[in-house]
Amino acid sequence: MSQNPTRHPKPVIEPAGHHHYRLNRTFVYENQPNVIIEAFNRGKIVICSDLGGMAEMVQDQRGGLLFSPGDADDLREKVKFLVENPAEVERLASSVPQWPTAEEQVDRLMEALDRISSARGGNTLTENSSQPN
Repeated sequence: MSQNPTRHPKPVIEPAGHHHYRLNRTFVYENQPNVIIEAFNRGKIVICSDLGGMAEMVQDQRGGLLFSPGDADDLREKVKFLVENPAEVERLASSVPQWPTAEEQVDRLMEALDRISSARGGNTLTENSSQPN
């Protein structure tokens, strides 16, 4: 049976307790993986390949580590580095960015649309939504 390439497999590494990192195997290219956002919002550093949107979200040595795509030796070195350097894990964990929740993103979008509508002399979306149909 073939594996569904759009589903994320179980994490390879996700230590419990005081550890702060998560490593996921990724089989598909993603622009903005939710798993990275979820890890960041839980205060975990991320190890991911240096590709597109993932590399834009995870800046090497700030919130996580990047490894060369397809390079198992580089990935092994990054994991080994974290295991052998708990002070670096703490430092990286302290630099994990916080991403807005879906609700916060919707609120920001609504505010931006209200500003645009108001600047054009129209009603805001909030005003329109409170009017009866």
